Amino acid sequence: MGVREIHTELMVHAVHQGGMRVVASNGQFDISMDYPVDASQSTAGPTPLTMLLASLAACSLNSVSLISKKCSSR
Repeated sequence: MGVREIHTELMVHAVHQGGMRVVASNGQFDISMDYPVDASQSTAGPTPLTMLLASLAACSLNSVSLISKKCSSR
């Protein structure tokens, strides 16, 4: 079984768009995040906290999936 090298250098560029709106990009994908000042305001995307929680959930799920695959291949 060979060892697979994983690229671990990450870089994100974030630009303030006015108000509470930010666009973050890794060079391949642009993500708009926004935080409504009041409930009647429309937003350009999810809040940064929502994105953080989604990222943690995706990382956790991917880890569980990899562990599950390793256990089932034994």
